[in-house]
Amino acid sequence: MLSLTLAFTEGWNWDLVWRGVQAAVSLLGFAGLVWGIRLNTQAHVHRAAADNRAEWWRRFVWAVDKTREECDQMRILGCGALADLSTSELITTTELYLIRAAIDATAPPSPLWLPTHSTPTNRNEQAYPDAPGSSPAP
Repeated sequence: MLSLTLAFTEGWNWDLVWRGVQAAVSLLGFAGLVWGIRLNTQAHVHRAAADNRAEWWRRFVWAVDKTREECDQMRILGCGALADLSTSELITTTELYLIRAAIDATAPPSPLWLPTHSTPTNRNEQAYPDAPGSSPAP
C-alpha cells in the first residue's frame, strides 16, 4: 500500500495543484462578490424608481384633491401642480391623459398650458420649444 501511495505522489507537484485550487476558489469568490454587487445595485435602482413613481402618484392625488375644492385659489393651485407634474420624467402617456381629464372635469378653463397630445419622448420639447437641446419645430 505504501508503494502505491508513493507511486501516486511521485509524478505530481501537489504544491502546484493546491495553488491552482486556491486560485480557482478565489476567482469564484470574486465572481460571486461582483455578481452580488451587481444584483444589489439593480435592486436599489428599481426600488428608487418605484419610490419616485409612488411619490409622483401621491402628489398627483393631492393636486386632484385641490382642484375639487370650493375655493378658486385652491383649484388654481391644484391645476398648477398638475401642470408641473405633467412635465415630470416619471410620467407616462396614460398619466398625462389622467391629468388632462382631471383638469377638464374639475377646474374652470385655465390659461395654464397642458399638452393635448404628447408622448413621453417629446412632451418636454412641446412644453419648452426654446430649451437647449430641444429640436426645432417643423
